[in-house]
Amino acid sequence: IAFPISATAQHGDDVTSIINLAVERELSQKAKWHKLLHYKKHKKNVKSEIISPDFFLDENGRVNSQAELIATIKYLFDTNNDQQNICRFPARFKWLKKELNIDDLAHFSFDNCKEYNEWTKNGDIKSISIVFASGHLSNPASFYGHILLKFNTDADNDDNLLDSSLNYGAITPENENPIVYIIKGLAGGYESAFTNQIFYRHNHKYAENELRDLWSYQLNLSDEQVEQLTDHSWELLGKNFTYYFLKQNCGYRMAELLNLVIDDRLLPRMKQWAMPSDMLQKITDINNGEKPLIKNIKRIKSRQNAFREKFVELSRTERNIVEEFISIKSAENIFHINKLSDQENKRIIDTLFDYYAFILTKDNVDKVDIELRRQSLIIDRLQLDTKKVIWANNAVVHSPDKSQYSSMLQLSPVYNNRLGEAVDLRFRAAYYDYLSVNNGRAPFTQMSMLDITTTYQENKLRLKELDLLNIETLNISPTGLSEDTDYAWKVKTGAKNLNLECGGCLHTYVLGGIGKGFSLYNESAIYGMITSEISAFGPESVQLKSGFTIGLIAGYGDWWKTHFEVGILESITSDHKLNKFVSWENRFLNSQTYDIRLKISYNEATEIKFSTSYYW
Repeated sequence: IAFPISATAQHGDDVTSIINLAVERELSQKAKWHKLLHYKKHKKNVKSEIISPDFFLDENGRVNSQAELIATIKYLFDTNNDQQNICRFPARFKWLKKELNIDDLAHFSFDNCKEYNEWTKNGDIKSISIVFASGHLSNPASFYGHILLKFNTDADNDDNLLDSSLNYGAITPENENPIVYIIKGLAGGYESAFTNQIFYRHNHKYAENELRDLWSYQLNLSDEQVEQLTDHSWELLGKNFTYYFLKQNCGYRMAELLNLVIDDRLLPRMKQWAMPSDMLQKITDINNGEKPLIKNIKRIKSRQNAFREKFVELSRTERNIVEEFISIKSAENIFHINKLSDQENKRIIDTLFDYYAFILTKDNVDKVDIELRRQSLIIDRLQLDTKKVIWANNAVVHSPDKSQYSSMLQLSPVYNNRLGEAVDLRFRAAYYDYLSVNNGRAPFTQMSMLDITTTYQENKLRLKELDLLNIETLNISPTGLSEDTDYAWKVKTGAKNLNLECGGCLHTYVLGGIGKGFSLYNESAIYGMITSEISAFGPESVQLKSGFTIGLIAGYGDWWKTHFEVGILESITSDHKLNKFVSWENRFLNSQTYDIRLKISYNEATEIKFSTSYYW
């Protein structure tokens, strides 16, 4: 039975009674207290993952939960202290008040907490959304996507760009070298922190400048849960952690923060690393009480995708006018768009507005020319009715939580016409390939990290292939417009056998390629790349090779997808013969957790592999 603390203690005249009651109830061992302080088990005790000294009120508070609890009670409830102390730790204050059944604290008020009230919009935050920015290949920090929180002032609508947001990321120098970033990010070489901005800035950065789709997952939370998350987020602003690219990243920290009010685990149990997309796939399967945790999912299109989806919806005549308008070299010679009906003209103008907004994100564009063109479009639009264009939005885009899980374990019986039968076991830590179910990701793109294949043959287990990093994108545009296309490219590094007839000739390598990809229909494309490879069997045998690859990717819905590739590599530093290779791989089924694949390869020997893959 919980009895209220005496009025004397309530007013802080005898804070000792509050401390005694807290110790008696063992509040320092409560799960909620550990979550508020970000304690993790450390040897026989605990240690907070927050490294900022000003987050703790006791000098040993980072490693002593009870000492920090006692110091917090003295700091918050002793009326001899500044009553604005509660502004600093509102979540701690409200939790202790509830746990200790302290009812009469009218003299403790948040009315004078100016910055805190600005953060909470004076208590007007009604809901919270998880926002996921899709992966971006131009920066290692963005390979796997990014997660942040948005605090909505409307309970049913999260469209307000002026709402507050909470971001978490590494604190890095400007223009940090990508290789240095990866190495230090993996090794914990950076500190990281929570920061806040209005959501408009993130929308501008990701959707407008980096051309990444945003996905908003509005959460079904109670008013009390929203308040707790809002308060604790305030406590975390500016507090530093140690950043690890593969574990203590944005996905891990946001899941940890949400676990303050949600008991279900929000990241997979079977992983010692965390991908932002892993969290999305977990939260869609969780209930909060009797309701699903996710209230609704909304896509915020990148400027590029907004343009592309409008363009492909235009009629052939409308497209011709768009292309003609764009192709005129001088803005002084552009024509006024008034050739068709009002509805058709509005569709054309809307598409061109998105096109020029997208083009402005590129370097070395003629901004004066673009502004003249946009002014001409505004004049034409003002001559038409004010009704908005209704777009059909026929493009089917599934949210990223529906994609395959990011880690893979694969078992494959293998037949090699030179080496005989074997069994391959493959592990891929992350992320996806051309054949994966890649909802919410860039099409015709593959990216993986730490992909290891071992083979068991004649009672021996040996390493067959190791891909440390494999990134490839065809950069295919559905519009075909010159400013909306880019080069296909790939980068791959690791260790592999020289060819399929050699079972023990591993060499390290770095391979790069550049070329062009072309869309065929639906989910199909062809591509060609010129490639170069540096390989080494040891310090005395470094080779430089060059060649080319051509390939085809085709699919039918999510159920069936195929990838065919043929190419050559020839050493230009030795007299080794020309290396020719062919591969065809087909994936069946569209489950998030498993698929079946058939692969036939030729590289001095022919190999047939039938694989069963499990994803988690």
